[in-house]
Amino acid sequence: QACEFASDAACASTYVGIFGGSTGSAHGQLQETFKLLPVAAAIASFFSVLKAGLLGCFDFAFMARASIAVLLLVYVPTTALTRAVFKSPAAICFAMYLPVCVLAVIF
Repeated sequence: QACEFASDAACASTYVGIFGGSTGSAHGQLQETFKLLPVAAAIASFFSVLKAGLLGCFDFAFMARASIAVLLLVYVPTTALTRAVFKSPAAICFAMYLPVCVLAVIF
């Protein structure tokens, strides 16, 4: 369907908004998000290892308290800020993986 957007002049602005154009400006475009994915995957992998260690220690109460605190203090404000101010795919990706990063540091 991307080719349909690119081939229709009326849809050109939508295509550029999603996939980017040839101007080199990547702010708010999908390509900007791909630069964040390797870092996000590394953080998520590190988090999984740390979480498995805490599960092995049966420290469920600490994990629950930390997760609720990160939900309320990190995820909700970051998501609200992303929706209200930044409105880009990269900002949404950042908001999605920031709580995982914070929990990795806590764990």
